[in-house]
Amino acid sequence: MKDRAFGDLLREFRCAAGLSQELLAERARLSPGAISTLERSARRGPQQQTLSLLAEALHLAPEQRAQLEEAAALGRRRRAGRSVADGVPSGASSAPNNLPHFLTSFHGREADLADMDTLIASRRLITLLGYAGVGKTRLSLEAARYQVESARFPDGIWFVELAVLGTPELVTTTIARLLGVRERPGEPLMDTLVATIASKKLFLILDNCEHVVAECARVVETLLRHCPGIVTLTTTREALRIDGECVVRVRPLPVVEDLTSGPALDLLIDRLIDADFARFSNVSGEDRAHATTICKRLDGVPLALELAAGRAGDLSLSQIVAGLDERFMLLADGRRTALPRQHTLGGMIDWSLALLAEREREVFSRLGLFAEAFTPEAAATVCSGEPGVARDALAALIAKSLVAVVEDRDGGVRYRLLETVRAYAIDRLRESGTYDRYARRFATYYCARAKDADARYGRMSNSAFLSLVEPDLDHFRVALQWTLGERNDAILGAELAGAMGWIYRQTALFVEGVGWAETALREAPVLEPLVIGRLQMALSFFYFNVGGLQRALDAAVAASASYRDAGARSEVAWSLTQQAYCLCRLGRIEDARRVGGEAVRVARAERDTFRLAGALNAYAFTFAGEGAPERFAALEEAIGAYRASGDEDAIVATAQLAEAYCEAGDFGKALSVGWNLVARPGRIATARRSPRRSSTSLPTHSRAKTSALPIGRHAKRSISYAI
Repeated sequence: MKDRAFGDLLREFRCAAGLSQELLAERARLSPGAISTLERSARRGPQQQTLSLLAEALHLAPEQRAQLEEAAALGRRRRAGRSVADGVPSGASSAPNNLPHFLTSFHGREADLADMDTLIASRRLITLLGYAGVGKTRLSLEAARYQVESARFPDGIWFVELAVLGTPELVTTTIARLLGVRERPGEPLMDTLVATIASKKLFLILDNCEHVVAECARVVETLLRHCPGIVTLTTTREALRIDGECVVRVRPLPVVEDLTSGPALDLLIDRLIDADFARFSNVSGEDRAHATTICKRLDGVPLALELAAGRAGDLSLSQIVAGLDERFMLLADGRRTALPRQHTLGGMIDWSLALLAEREREVFSRLGLFAEAFTPEAAATVCSGEPGVARDALAALIAKSLVAVVEDRDGGVRYRLLETVRAYAIDRLRESGTYDRYARRFATYYCARAKDADARYGRMSNSAFLSLVEPDLDHFRVALQWTLGERNDAILGAELAGAMGWIYRQTALFVEGVGWAETALREAPVLEPLVIGRLQMALSFFYFNVGGLQRALDAAVAASASYRDAGARSEVAWSLTQQAYCLCRLGRIEDARRVGGEAVRVARAERDTFRLAGALNAYAFTFAGEGAPERFAALEEAIGAYRASGDEDAIVATAQLAEAYCEAGDFGKALSVGWNLVARPGRIATARRSPRRSSTSLPTHSRAKTSALPIGRHAKRSISYAI
């Protein structure tokens, strides 16, 4: 019996008792779907409370109950091993996904998970509804993780975090970016998104929808109507209220009165063991009574329990209970007058902060400005100006479970506040009367970050540039909102918006970029010519990529005038380069060639290799379709200039050179040059390994043409984003 799966054993005991799944569910106070899922799953083992309900409903003998408990424990161990490793058992096929992995155990939602399995198989929109901190996000991710090993969603299981979004308009943008969908000139992004995923079979989880619930409802309804293979799960404090929505209310974890066990107590004890293994590996007697009291007083809210456990490193459980007595006087009154449960969570955080030093509380409230994971340097600069003070305060906040440590894409360390905790911190900062002071420091810091990134663009590969700026994209948005959206400092906001040109271009957020650049030009009273030039160039970028070619040309001409006034000759070359592209697209080839030639001369005179590379690329573009030797010479020089600037990929010039060879009918050379384009990371992974890539084994003319034409089409797409 040792290796029997829990589901098989449960089915055997149920049949022996002469019970249907429905009757057993009624006796055990579970749903029929929960029983069905528990019996079908080969790897799932329920927690103790569910197991006890089943054993009592089946009237199991002691030895039968022991068998069922052993099978359940084995299932839980298998599940824990899967969660920490890959999310799926060894050897199982898995759907592509971006689900985060947790290093802590999951408690008390076995019946909910079983119901979720049933709903995901039968419904297309499930909404998890509940209070802040009740565990909606964790439940959604655990439910999604069970789908990874199924074959139902071959196109992926994708988790979309919406908590950091400042405006509803960003909902579609965020989903599209996660799914790799870029804006197309002249086409609404929602139409592009629908067209791209209409035939896909994927599972979409939208987390924390409450502050953008109306837009989420519109987006989800559109996707479900036009994309029949999509299933959506949302977490929110307010239902979407659209057709087909199945609302699942997520309750706090149950608290068992007899001190034996229960989901809330299991969670608290598990986190206490994490805090101090030696003290809490065997919680019994008075400590167990105190732990149960904590669970009851905190209503089994998981986040509140985790915060309480975070205090156990330096307090006894009796001291924690005493702290609750002192700080939760409103809780009893609140329960009688039906105050929202999030007030309980606020009280819990209040009490947790009261145990911090004054400087630590100050740093905590200022950290609320960060919408996403932030660096130690950013925390020190914004929150204190003293690295040592910020470091010590962060260490204290991490120890108290108020700040989480996360690893960034390059293996470095960042910090992050939970969404609920961040909202609380922002409230405290506003109450302190110092919100604007630290918001200005925040905006100043990220303006400097954007300027630094802007100056480094072209001196590194595109992938390296994105790695530099994408982790802070939401921080740039917060700074723009405070400076321009809330009209606190239009001049600082204009500097930031002007520095966001390359960032918004490379992340394909053109419409968003237009909004901030136009706002800056409209709201800022007096600006330096260099700032005006950057804003006009940013607008030209964005208009060019959304099909507004004449507006793009006008903005580039205005930028040239501002840069000349500022004496910024390299920037003049840059704006002339942009004018050449716009004129080409407008069909004014002779004008484009004249302006492009001027851009080359100015950049060459300034000895700016990056601007020269761009100017040469634009000049070559004016010869498209003519087979002129000037085009090939300019592109060869442009590739060398890009690489001399630090951009080893030289992707734009390489793309155009491949296209030029295709147009000239030299498909062998097009193919040879094109492999440098398509074999980049994220393109054709096997390109560098193929023996066809060597110059001594190129395909025949007909085969080269067949292979080169797709490269030429890819080149045209790459050039459409070239500036």
